[in-house]
Amino acid sequence: MAESRDFQVPPDWPRPAEGWTPPPGWQPDPSWPPAPEGWEFWADTGDNDGGPDTPLSGPERPSPAGSSPTRWYRARWFQLAAVGVACLLVGVGIAQGSKVNAKQVAAANAARDAAITSSNEKVAAANTAADNARAASQKAQSDADAALTAAKQQVAQQDAATQSQLDARAKQLDAQQVALDQRQAAVTAGEQKLASDTQVAVANTIPGDGLYKVGTDIQPGSYHAAAAASGNCYFARLASATTSDIIDNGNMSGPVSIVVKSSDAYLELSGCADFHKA
Repeated sequence: MAESRDFQVPPDWPRPAEGWTPPPGWQPDPSWPPAPEGWEFWADTGDNDGGPDTPLSGPERPSPAGSSPTRWYRARWFQLAAVGVACLLVGVGIAQGSKVNAKQVAAANAARDAAITSSNEKVAAANTAADNARAASQKAQSDADAALTAAKQQVAQQDAATQSQLDARAKQLDAQQVALDQRQAAVTAGEQKLASDTQVAVANTIPGDGLYKVGTDIQPGSYHAAAAASGNCYFARLASATTSDIIDNGNMSGPVSIVVKSSDAYLELSGCADFHKA
């Protein structure tokens, strides 16, 4: 009869299912930490026909089939301290030449579980802190968005005020342009009237020296001239272009008034100021 032996799980490995034993050729998950130095993977529990006759040195890193190291991954750094303590205790026991019994395994597992619980609490606290930081970040983002919206609204209001001022200025310029156009129209009308008056004045003015044909060069009517600048003013109403064919004449030293009739042929002037039609 061979001794019945149970597989002993190192303190920092995942716990297998009750009664689990490694199958032939089984190897541990490479991500698990190594078993403590000198760790005995098999413990005697009694007689069992067909059981192994010699202790199994065990793989360097055995693990139960189907188990998951997720918990160890989540708190690995926090577990290392507890694992180190457990390994130290186991190492001392091995150094003294004592076998690791079920009580030692239970104590090591309890230490591991306590370390896992502590690490889980720390992870939960870290998650809470992360949630708080995330909430603060979201609030800061919300405040920034609100500030940006307010700034955009302020810019829009300023743009609206500026546009209103520009519109008012445009209306003012339009009014000024209308006034300017009206003034220009008045100036143009004045210039046209002045030109017309000037043309009429020219038509009704007879220079003080010359021979003028009545009906062509000058029109019949009454004309007046100021005194000559020097000497006398000579005029003669003629019956023909011959200057001796005189109807009436005069040689005046002061202002002169003459009446040109439609029956007159020509008017002769000499040394006179300009005559203007009355």
